[in-house]
Amino acid sequence: MNIFAKRPLSIIITLMLSAFFIYANLQSALAKIILSACAVILLIMLFIVTAVRKSKLLFHKITVGAIILTLLFCNVYFDFWFKAYERTDGEEVYITGEITDIERVSSYNTEVTVKTEKISNYKFSSYKIIFFIPHKDALSLADGAKISFNATLCGFEGDESFDAEHYYFSDGYNACAENVSNIQVIEYGELSTESKLADYRTTLSRRAIMLSDYESGSLISALLLGEKHLLSSQVRLDFSRSGLSHALALSGMHLAVLSLGIEKLLGLLGLGKKSCKIANIFFVLTYMALVGFPVSVVRAGIMLILASLFFLTVGSKDSFTNLLMAVLIICFISPYAIYSVSLWLSAFATLGIIVLAELFQSDTSKKKHLLRRFCEWCISAILASVFAIGASFFLMAIYFDGFSWIAIFINPIFSILLEAYLYIGSLALIFGEIIPFKFIISPLRELIYSLLETTSSLESAYLSINYTAIKILITIFTVAFFLFISLKIKRKILGTIVVLLLFTSIYVTAAILNYHTITQNEAFYSSSEDADTLIAKSNGEIMVIETGNNTTDAFYSLKDTLCENNISKIDVYTVTSYNKSLQDFIDKLLSNFKTDTIYLPYPENDSETSIADAVIKNIENFRCKIKFYKNDRPINLSGITFVKTYGNAKLGSSAKVAYTLTYSSRTVSYLSSGMLESSTKEKATELMTKSNAIILGRYGKKYTKLYFIEEEFEKPGLFILSGTRVAFLQSTLQYYHAMGTFVMLRPDFYRLYVE
Repeated sequence: MNIFAKRPLSIIITLMLSAFFIYANLQSALAKIILSACAVILLIMLFIVTAVRKSKLLFHKITVGAIILTLLFCNVYFDFWFKAYERTDGEEVYITGEITDIERVSSYNTEVTVKTEKISNYKFSSYKIIFFIPHKDALSLADGAKISFNATLCGFEGDESFDAEHYYFSDGYNACAENVSNIQVIEYGELSTESKLADYRTTLSRRAIMLSDYESGSLISALLLGEKHLLSSQVRLDFSRSGLSHALALSGMHLAVLSLGIEKLLGLLGLGKKSCKIANIFFVLTYMALVGFPVSVVRAGIMLILASLFFLTVGSKDSFTNLLMAVLIICFISPYAIYSVSLWLSAFATLGIIVLAELFQSDTSKKKHLLRRFCEWCISAILASVFAIGASFFLMAIYFDGFSWIAIFINPIFSILLEAYLYIGSLALIFGEIIPFKFIISPLRELIYSLLETTSSLESAYLSINYTAIKILITIFTVAFFLFISLKIKRKILGTIVVLLLFTSIYVTAAILNYHTITQNEAFYSSSEDADTLIAKSNGEIMVIETGNNTTDAFYSLKDTLCENNISKIDVYTVTSYNKSLQDFIDKLLSNFKTDTIYLPYPENDSETSIADAVIKNIENFRCKIKFYKNDRPINLSGITFVKTYGNAKLGSSAKVAYTLTYSSRTVSYLSSGMLESSTKEKATELMTKSNAIILGRYGKKYTKLYFIEEEFEKPGLFILSGTRVAFLQSTLQYYHAMGTFVMLRPDFYRLYVE
């Protein structure tokens, strides 16, 4: 269809954005130097070489000049200014600045964001930096306060599952401050503009709750103001599993709905089209400021403003060029937005809808039967979902673990319901004291939540894409899609059908592979620094047994293991011992995975009772059952049997744990480090005697004595030694090698069994 036809400006902007993106993500200094040198040489050629200067290729000159200016801008911004820590080269610096945000992020640390005014003697040192300090050191700090401190600036460190650098860069942070000392408050100033706007959003959220009820008001605040933290974790999980997460992330959809409503309302009041457009521009600017300028809303806002300006000046609009110009303006005002996943998701989804609109331009002048109009609307709504998802599929493959297969079909229904809720909620905020909107809002919210619960609870509603075949198909589809919109194709209908067939093949393949994975009977063991995990699947049901300190790192390790093995729901999650982090761990688990039942050991002292009560209270808003079990009492799940055979009532690393997991006539025994101690060695030996596989885990690090395995058992075919304080006697190891027993030392992951 060649979307670039007769749009020379769109070609120039696309090439500029491509150059911007490539440069921003280049890690090699040599590559950046070569690019910069080429930019300078081409710039000189453009104006000095006679043959080039006198040529009539004006468009080519402008294009090359625009790309060169983009690369020069990148060179200055990203290499000479953006990364503050590279300028200071690891030396301790003296910093003065203003606190723009301060927030408790854990039970120990407070996160402080500072807009710097001066960093030692460095010129042009206005940066946005972040640091973490203990709560006691943050007691005297407040939003708007001007402070000074000493620190070392550094980059952002993440791991394989979390790209901290891009995460913080996309939010505009230039560095992280470490070794923070000598914090002095220079003066307490006024709250920053961001804080004032945040306070105003909080006030509006309270008003929404007061005029309706907590759940209805929270949904109004989430949809209208982006305050989705007020929603329960279960509701957010339902939106995610139903493929409707975009509804809770403020974006162009929300702004477009409100903007259209404003224009319609002003039109009904008698204002002309031009007056409506001017008023709408002021509304868009006000709304962007109110919600804190999130990048996806800013993208939509700039598009709407450009469309209004084009209408006021030339009487037409070009959505595709407006989209590109909006992204370009954002990236030049705030270059760190180039790292924002939400910006690119929003932009590519919008591109998909623009492509659909240009492919099928309906004739609105003809009168059609109501039923036909309804059918056409349903088809166009489903196609809009297909094209929006299709245009951004490659981003989903890179940044996400899966998608909801039902999103395409339920998006039109929920769009109508959420748009209605958005309009009614907005009216309730304004006229709530006069008109009792509560009696409309509450039933509508209950309808939305009940439909969400139904769609979220569907078996295999959420499909994993962590398969090589699916990623290959997504790559093929992405190439075909962008070739289709970029090249001149005469048979557009045939091209559209091919694109839709490729899209369908991704869904069908994902469904088949996910079904195979879910129904496959298997068991595997995962070990991290903080916890050991056994996962067993039988007849489509999944049991997870966790042993260890339930830290944040332990949760993300478990999450990575589940996602890598394409698991999005848990039927039984079993806790083997209590620790002080258990409550937060369970909350994170339920917020990310649909979990049916959690088993906790019966509390044996006041500390364990207190933790159990906190967990029970914490999951009241989740559709999850809590059950308690005793030692030597089996927990059964579709051919899987778990029995905890030993567990003392000590918290943390001093606890001892032993259990067996039986599946498909195989028995796996897990023993924590301390189980080989003399007081429990007899119990450990008894378990190992009847086991097909034996895991000596990392858990129980307090037991630092080195234990040797002397016993020679006939049954085990596998030994996994994850703990560092366990070893075989040489003669025992020779015996097991002769028996064909496989010995695995400290694996991070091991598949125990696959049927």
